[in-house]
Amino acid sequence: MTPPLQQLYAAAHAPERRAELELAAGAWFQGEARPEVWADFIDFFVLEWVGRDGRTLLEETLGQPLTAACRRWLTGLRSGLFVVDRCEGELTWCRDAATEEVLAVAVGEVLAPKTLIRGRLLPDEAGHYQLTGDPDIYDALGVIDRLELVRAWEQSPRRRLSLEQAALRTGFVRQRDQRDAFVAFFGADELLFATGRELEEHLNGFLDHLLFRYRPAGLLGRTFASHHELTTSESALHVRVELGPSLREGGEVGVIFDDLEGVHLLPDLGAFAAHLQGREHHPEVVRGYLEDPGVTALPFRRVGHGEKLAELLGVPEAPLDDLLAPFKDVASRRPPSPLPGFDG
Repeated sequence: MTPPLQQLYAAAHAPERRAELELAAGAWFQGEARPEVWADFIDFFVLEWVGRDGRTLLEETLGQPLTAACRRWLTGLRSGLFVVDRCEGELTWCRDAATEEVLAVAVGEVLAPKTLIRGRLLPDEAGHYQLTGDPDIYDALGVIDRLELVRAWEQSPRRRLSLEQAALRTGFVRQRDQRDAFVAFFGADELLFATGRELEEHLNGFLDHLLFRYRPAGLLGRTFASHHELTTSESALHVRVELGPSLREGGEVGVIFDDLEGVHLLPDLGAFAAHLQGREHHPEVVRGYLEDPGVTALPFRRVGHGEKLAELLGVPEAPLDDLLAPFKDVASRRPPSPLPGFDG
């Protein structure tokens, strides 16, 4: 089963996505004149582009938890040049022009050997691929012409953009799987530990659970360790977390595993929250969070109570992001930051 692409193409033009669409178009066209029909770009926007919330439009539409099919589309999608070797029934056997890997593709038409396809391939449950969007089809080319086309593609800005987005998609999928496992293990995505040593002990217990016992819906009943062994033929190793001395030997530490921003380890998180909630007085902790470039706006947003922050700063009450703007880049896009472990 393939995703409802026609509906997604229409959704890409919704008013609420206009800003994201324009941002993606700027990265895709890079000053080129934009054609009236954006077929290939819209296909890229729907399937490849990772939005501000860390999701593609495809993932946003299909929702959570990820099905096995959606996981395949997000992490196994290919964008590149493919050389036709032969057609057998409904499948066209192609080689990735850059890697020589052989792929079985449902193209929808009979293509002559040595035809070159530049396009986007979605994997299916049978281990085959389906061509999507509006691919470019080049008649049979000689070796030299084909190599020139491959070299131009490999060096192109769109190729780099595609690789960047693939890394983001895979990272965010892995991060959200880990967060789901974290919540299943601990019962919440925000915790307080009395010491760093206690946090380290619990994190290592969680990593064993995550890698060797947790079974995300998208891996068809497999653990991350068994999936890793199946796909790489390598034995799965136990992964351990070692905190730095200052965090391990310090006092109270909080951990937040956020859907978008990933894992945050925050010393004195309880005191920070207690001050902003008006329960205790710890202005030095809040100022430390404000001045630390390694602390994002996340803990402030989690706690809320901007009136206490305004009082501490000696300014009138205002929206939280306005108060944080002099200290934090509240509008920046965050890359994924998953825990160490095996890719899903």
